[in-house]
This record gives sequence, structure tokens and C-alpha cells, in this order.
Amino acid sequence: MSPSRRFLILLGLPLLCLLTTQGLADAETVPPTLEAIFPESGFVFSLSQVEVHFSEAVQGVDAGDLRVNGLAATAVRPVSADVYVFTLPELPLGTASLTWASDADIRDLADIPNRFAGTKPI
Repeated sequence: MSPSRRFLILLGLPLLCLLTTQGLADAETVPPTLEAIFPESGFVFSLSQVEVHFSEAVQGVDAGDLRVNGLAATAVRPVSADVYVFTLPELPLGTASLTWASDADIRDLADIPNRFAGTKPI
């Protein structure tokens, strides 16, 4: 058992329990990352949805968090706690650039949530 996870329980009077720790449990400090996106980069005939896979379960995902050519996605639905499908606005033929909104507030489920740092282009 790791020293940072040992607990000492002192029992006293009936129904009285004092819990103390010998060190604090390590806080989870690893932020969620982008694990996969579908369709993958390349040529597609149409692009109406994008499926995003995060490295762990996240919260706070909004349609406006994902941008295509500067326009916010029109809807988002969770498939699971770490997979989301974004519906995109109608796009003209040409290149589609996907980015994250600078004010996206996507966070993991840690006791002290870690913010997704999706600031670079996808």
C-alpha cells in the first residue's frame, strides 16, 4: 500500500469513530485529452457529424465547444461518458478546419476537475 494512501482509524466510545490520515491521497491531475476523432482527416463526400473520443470521462461538453471553419456545431449528444457526437452546420464544398472554442469548459470527473486543453487545431 502506498504511504500516501494509508489511513489510521482510532475507535473510542460506541458509535464514535475518528478517522485520521497519514498523508493525503494523491490528487488526480492529468487533464483529459483528445484520443480519436471520426471521420479521420482526409477526403470525405460530406461532413455532417463528427464523433469525438476523449481519453477519459468528461463533463461540460456543449455544442459550441467544437468549431468547423469558425462556426459552432449545432448540437451534441453523448454516446458514453467519453464519446460525443457533434452535429455540424451545413458546409460548402472545400476544406473543413475543426478547432475547439477558447471558452470550452470540458473537464474530467476528478474530485478537483482537470480542464481539457483543446486549444490546438484538430
